[in-house]
Amino acid sequence: MIKLLKIISILACIALLLSILGAYVDPRSFWPLAFMSLAYVPLLAGNLLLLTYWLIKWSRFALIPLCCILLSWPILAGSFSLSKRASLSSKQEANDSLIRIMTYNVHAFDEAFRETSQSKKVLDLIERIQPDIACLQEYHGVPDHFNPTDSLKRILNTPHFHHAKFNGGGLGLAIFSKYPIVGTGLIKFSEDGDGNHGVYIDVIKNDKTFRIYTVHLESIRLRQDQLNYMSQVIKGKTKQLRPSKKIGGQLRRAFFERAGQVDIVKQHIATCPYPYIVCGDFNDPPSSYAFNEMAEGMQSTYRKKGSGLYAVTLHKGFLRYQIDHILVSKNFDVYSHVIIPEQASDHYPVYADLALK
Repeated sequence: MIKLLKIISILACIALLLSILGAYVDPRSFWPLAFMSLAYVPLLAGNLLLLTYWLIKWSRFALIPLCCILLSWPILAGSFSLSKRASLSSKQEANDSLIRIMTYNVHAFDEAFRETSQSKKVLDLIERIQPDIACLQEYHGVPDHFNPTDSLKRILNTPHFHHAKFNGGGLGLAIFSKYPIVGTGLIKFSEDGDGNHGVYIDVIKNDKTFRIYTVHLESIRLRQDQLNYMSQVIKGKTKQLRPSKKIGGQLRRAFFERAGQVDIVKQHIATCPYPYIVCGDFNDPPSSYAFNEMAEGMQSTYRKKGSGLYAVTLHKGFLRYQIDHILVSKNFDVYSHVIIPEQASDHYPVYADLALK
């Protein structure tokens, strides 16, 4: 039994190391590691269990899982926090220097083109957060249909607004700002501008200019029947393999797309003359290549001030991942990072309180 557990410990350590590598190896160079990166949390849990067992046994074999866990510290710190979960609150001491920025995938207001109880929940939640800058993904404002733009401008006191739409339709990215907008731009992820993209605004606060990027990186585009199938696999209620191949192909395509999209955003950031914030729906967790490549040289507000044992921003069926992020340049001090776990959309809103140095 002890010999078997030693073999399991070595294999579990190797698997965890591979998942760590997945955070730093471009999936376009070696895509299997990207799949391993998605398994970081369960692999970490397995190594923690083995570490506990070997410590109880006072065995030097505990060094194997311990070393692997310590090597994963940057990823662990981006996924977990021992701080007490923060609650929705007013800006600290009503400090005028603070900037509250929120990112929220509103899921097209429950895909409603008219006001519904669910779309009202989204608006109510945003109103309670009272961000100075609200970055919304999957936002729509369609004339002659449910159009939340005027309502959000009013309840947030954000007269300044920028909306970039997908394919000329109503759906896209929107930024509401209390501060004057002095510049805007679109970051295309494809030549024809089709599909996901990023936008930015330049704003002035207290005579200081800074830039806010919001992005919506490539989705896996799983259908409901595929989510149902994956749930059945996890529960051990199906042995079909054919759907797995298609889902695996979709995941690989999304890994490639997000890596390329991050390259485009980073190239644009390199030309930015101002302090900057990058936030949005990355569709990838802190253990992923896309997140770590985007975050290079920046501060993750969750890593700085996050709370709650395991951070989750996506709650879709059995899927529970932190894929909505706020990153800031080193010109900012970070005072808080809060995830509001209320189900108005299939994502939770995330906000951070910041101040320019």
